Amino acid sequence: MTIIRGGVIITTVLLGLGYLFPANGPWFMLFPVLATGIVWFIGTGQGWTWLPDTVLVAAIGLAALGLYFDKPSLIMLLGGVAALATWDLHRFAQRLAQAGAVEDEATLWRNHGQRLAFTVGLGLTLGAVAVSVALPFTFGGAVFLGLLAVVSLSWVVATLKRKL
Repeated sequence: MTIIRGGVIITTVLLGLGYLFPANGPWFMLFPVLATGIVWFIGTGQGWTWLPDTVLVAAIGLAALGLYFDKPSLIMLLGGVAALATWDLHRFAQRLAQAGAVEDEATLWRNHGQRLAFTVGLGLTLGAVAVSVALPFTFGGAVFLGLLAVVSLSWVVATLKRKL
């Protein structure tokens, strides 16, 4: 639980700093950020099974609102990714607890942490590129890229289903 609570603190601090700096805009949004962090921190010790999913939606929503309010996009990206990583660790801990006695639990945690670190690193890298590079698209170009992404994802899922 220590690593999960650490992730909650990091997420709350990052989102809070994003709303505090620069000083323009809605600083009052710091209160929902703090409330979300406090509920998440307290709830990790209480065993509330509904908590990780609910707080993830709240944290991502707060990061998205920060982008809407022109807060620093890189800090909001870091806060969103920290929330997602903390949610993943929280859900992993819940699944291990539901499994009962697990053989070599430390190895499972280490392997999961390595995969999560790679995924977080890749996500932050791609997110930083997306934040720093602005490509002008028309609405039609954006619709085309969206449809291409949906078709590609459908193809990947269908291919994976056939192989399994």
